[in-house]
Amino acid sequence: MVERRETAHWIISLLSTNYLPIKNLMKNIIIFLLGISVISVSSCGEDCESCNTTADFTMSEGFLGLGKYNEWQETDTVGVFSDIKFEAICDDMTRYEWKIGDDERSFNEPSFTLYFPTPTTIDIKLIVYKDEDPNCHENTVRVDSLTKKLTIIDSDITYVGGIYRGYNKDNPNNEFDIEIRFDSTEGIFGSYVIHNLPEGCHPKGTLLAPVSLLSFRTRFFMSYSQTRYYCDVPKGWGYLQEDRNTLVIDYYITNPNDNSLIPYQFIGKRI
Repeated sequence: MVERRETAHWIISLLSTNYLPIKNLMKNIIIFLLGISVISVSSCGEDCESCNTTADFTMSEGFLGLGKYNEWQETDTVGVFSDIKFEAICDDMTRYEWKIGDDERSFNEPSFTLYFPTPTTIDIKLIVYKDEDPNCHENTVRVDSLTKKLTIIDSDITYVGGIYRGYNKDNPNNEFDIEIRFDSTEGIFGSYVIHNLPEGCHPKGTLLAPVSLLSFRTRFFMSYSQTRYYCDVPKGWGYLQEDRNTLVIDYYITNPNDNSLIPYQFIGKRI
């Protein structure tokens, strides 16, 4: 500490001298040293620790067959034959090593999708590596790993069935009931269907066919490809909230004037 203080006094005395060659030389040296320190700090900051070398990852369920209308939902419980996306939180690691249950295949991408044909529970493990970085003082290979459990259940399990009393968000004073139930006559193997959405369309007890749903336990998809000549088909996603009694449906109805999609949101409670 004494030596540093004496050196500092020496530098200050030189800078305060009237001997210009020495004074200018010292200024240039100090500016150069400060420049090096700034460069070394900036080169190690975000570039070196950009993602903190974490092996954390997400597991999300969706259905790639829906194309651009697919929506991924993060979960640790998925259905048989659903598409499951595994995605590393950090996408700038040098190497990725995934271990999917007893699967002997190698998966080395930061993100990929699989499906599982039978109900089971398996371990999903990710190991990430970050190679040496000469810009950083800790010039070593960094490694992290994490294991999560994924449960695959029968796709027939669903919680969306029931009658819900609610309203469209743009008109909260107008309450009406919708019903979601399984219809064995719908399609080849039967399907869950929705009645009275939009209000007055395909109500229960009539010969008007309801809209069939692609159900994912606590959510469902209403196909954009379905058409009905007597009433427009709602298109979009429905979601049960954590209480499994509150239903939110983000849907669209076709504007007959220009075929654009008009957005609506239904919010209802199970009754």
